[in-house]
Amino acid sequence: MYKGRGGNIIGHGHDKNVVFTLDEVPEVFPDMSEAVLESKVGDVAPVVLSMTDILREEGVLYDTLALKYVSSPYEEVGEVRNNSLVRLLFSEAGLVDLTVLHPVYDVLRVSSWKQTKKTRREAMEAAAGLGTHPKPSPRGLAVVYRRMIGSLDMVDDGHLAEVDLFRMAGTVLGFLTILHGHGYMHLDIKPPNILFDVRQGRVHSLLGDYGDITPMAHVLDRLRTRGVYDAGTYGFMSPLLTDNEEENRVFDAFRMVSARAETTASKDNPPLRGGFFYATDDVDDVDDVDGAVGWRRLFEHQRSLLVIPSDVAKVDLHSLGLVLVGMMRDPEATIRDPDSSMGTFVKRLFMFGPHDFRSAQEALVYLCKIEKENTGCSDRVIRALRKGPVTSIL
Repeated sequence: MYKGRGGNIIGHGHDKNVVFTLDEVPEVFPDMSEAVLESKVGDVAPVVLSMTDILREEGVLYDTLALKYVSSPYEEVGEVRNNSLVRLLFSEAGLVDLTVLHPVYDVLRVSSWKQTKKTRREAMEAAAGLGTHPKPSPRGLAVVYRRMIGSLDMVDDGHLAEVDLFRMAGTVLGFLTILHGHGYMHLDIKPPNILFDVRQGRVHSLLGDYGDITPMAHVLDRLRTRGVYDAGTYGFMSPLLTDNEEENRVFDAFRMVSARAETTASKDNPPLRGGFFYATDDVDDVDDVDGAVGWRRLFEHQRSLLVIPSDVAKVDLHSLGLVLVGMMRDPEATIRDPDSSMGTFVKRLFMFGPHDFRSAQEALVYLCKIEKENTGCSDRVIRALRKGPVTSIL
């Protein structure tokens, strides 16, 4: 089902953000002198678990914890802040289980104590009662995830069955609906950031890596002032964010989808030139539609139509669509088949016509109607959405 990368590493993605298991702490932090698991919920004081406690509880913790090493103080601040934000937003909705965050622990702080002439002298003085022991220095930090089998980039042949793709899309859209409803975007949806487990023979996926979460208003403002917003990973980045061809992977996917739109066009579902935009009055000057220049102009035009922060939700939907296309066994045949529910779904994620998805919630509600048994969507999720800050869209 999946290919390991050696040891108990769960995944490391192309950005080398290693996700590892608790028993690998000594190997990842070879000069560790102390490790402390911390948890803080609301206004309650942090729960602290030392390495001694960790080892004592290994039968439980090894089965529930995964750790992502944070490599710099700057990244640490952003990662911990965004994880806390996600925990808060999803706790309010009663849907923390849509995240990869561990239900109890937040971070593992590791410190080390390397002896130098100064520290040896201080230790000797402390032993003689003449001073205090030197304090360990910070060594690193790992954010805590719930334990899963691996990330989707570790799947053996890089493909999933359609039923598993629908389930993955359902959990990701559930996450995005809550996140977008509070005015934030993920901005880095890709297989290495989707952790999975196998339950009763089915793949269960959760979207992780919240380090790039950004307010929608900030993304919209940057697109208005600079025309581009360089965030995410090429190959899975929406063309709304950049005019880079992204190794042609993204434009190739959009060409397949637009070809489907042309062949399935009708009065209510117009073709590319009539349905690709919310407004189409000024697209006649776009030449070479099948070429890179034409596509860049098409998305430049679409960026000019972004008006309110929620309009940029399409960016995350594009990334999800690109993940689905990349993990299909035969993407071209699936997308171009007019009777394929997956092809229709992906087309509506990508395109900008009046019947296509403008929000994660629209896509989630649609998916739960057509593939309720295969998406992992439940009445509990929909009820939580009706109670939350996005009720006006339902």
